[in-house]
Amino acid sequence: MKIFVSLLISLLSLPLSAQNLWPGTWTGTMEAGTQKIDLILHLSILEDLSYVATWDVPAQGAKGIACKNVKIDNLSISMEFESIPVVFKGTYNPEKDLLEGFWTQSGQKFALNLKQLPLGEQPKEKVFKQTPQAPFGYTSEEIVYTGSKTGLNYGATFTYPKKGKFFKTVILITGSGQQDRNESILGHQSFNVIADYFAKNGIAVLRIDDRGIGKSTGDFSASTSLDFANDVEEHIRYLKTRKEVNPKLIGLCGHSEGGMIAPIVASRNPNDVAFIISMAGPAEPILDLMVDQNKSILLSQGVPEAMVTSYLELYKGMVLSICNSTDSVVMQKETKLLLENWKVKNTPSAIEGLTGITDQASEDEFLNTFRTQIGAPWFKFFMSYNPEKAIAGTNCPILAMNGEKDIQVGSKNNIAAWKNITKGKTQAVQIIEFKGLNHLFQKCTTCLLSEYGTLETTIEPEVLKTMVKFIKKRK
Repeated sequence: MKIFVSLLISLLSLPLSAQNLWPGTWTGTMEAGTQKIDLILHLSILEDLSYVATWDVPAQGAKGIACKNVKIDNLSISMEFESIPVVFKGTYNPEKDLLEGFWTQSGQKFALNLKQLPLGEQPKEKVFKQTPQAPFGYTSEEIVYTGSKTGLNYGATFTYPKKGKFFKTVILITGSGQQDRNESILGHQSFNVIADYFAKNGIAVLRIDDRGIGKSTGDFSASTSLDFANDVEEHIRYLKTRKEVNPKLIGLCGHSEGGMIAPIVASRNPNDVAFIISMAGPAEPILDLMVDQNKSILLSQGVPEAMVTSYLELYKGMVLSICNSTDSVVMQKETKLLLENWKVKNTPSAIEGLTGITDQASEDEFLNTFRTQIGAPWFKFFMSYNPEKAIAGTNCPILAMNGEKDIQVGSKNNIAAWKNITKGKTQAVQIIEFKGLNHLFQKCTTCLLSEYGTLETTIEPEVLKTMVKFIKKRK
């Protein structure tokens, strides 16, 4: 008996095998300067006993970031990221039941401890405090309708107060990129929050899945902003069939690109749009806006201003070549020449830092990626567009808002453009810059894109109140 007990004890004291310990989902929070970033590691083992590792960064909307050189030695693990310069190394501590490690990126090292979830359990998605939770004090209908001219099906949610009729109604228009009806960005559901607040204040709201996502049909990749404007016109036609809606008080509220689309629709349908709310909607020429955006982002990443100025000259020249070209062969020669002339003026380290070019293969990849992205139908139209004509052509009241700290649609130049275009217009025009707010109208600290998902507030209450006050004045 004593021999059996001692044998059992010795077996229990042996470390867990790697095959039993490592597979599963591990979660932890890394402190990087002033930011706390939640990270998720997924580990699985293949038949040949090799390991596959991927990471999720929920705050940045990143999932399945692949790793290479995954090495496990008893209680230690190490891996490299395939697409970004990150290395993770750690050691499992049985006493604390923690994987204690370090995340190394761009020469900086951050402590990262991970806890393994029970087998089969997945991390719960964070629900921000403003995200509406049932039961609601208003009616919320999930609907699908077909456009009479586009022939597309549109999946949407229609919210309206339980009491009353002939409501003022707002159509929410999403920003650039394929978005669901809630405009879900890094866990935040901006349009869900807006719809909830509006409905509680007596305003009906229609929010819609973009083409090809959710319950909407259509080819998003082959569409442009003009196609999305056609979609909005279908939404107006649908609302006119609803007995709850006052057909003379249908307004448009667009965020980012949506704020650019709203004036297009209003200028084409002056009798059908009662008002416009532009949330960081562009008013300056889009190419100028994109140059400003790239400048803000590069400077925020610590790139010297001289290098930024040099890169933006290349960026603008290549965009113009791609957008204005009618001959792909000529365009390819022009963009290659622009790049070669730019390289002559810059050091190898600057070239690599700004473009990733180190050799001929990486140069070809940079050129092909740039041409493909800018040459896509949506991007080509977008980069060539000037919002001035559509804004000038509206005759309905306008509320144009920007966050002072917005680095995607820079407030200073965009506010100036709105004021210049609307100067002298006879209808009510209100232009507001909200101090300290970013592109999503959140109070921010770094105000970088990577911070959006780390902020608890989805939309600052003062912005919601301003929009409702503007809408209630419409008669």
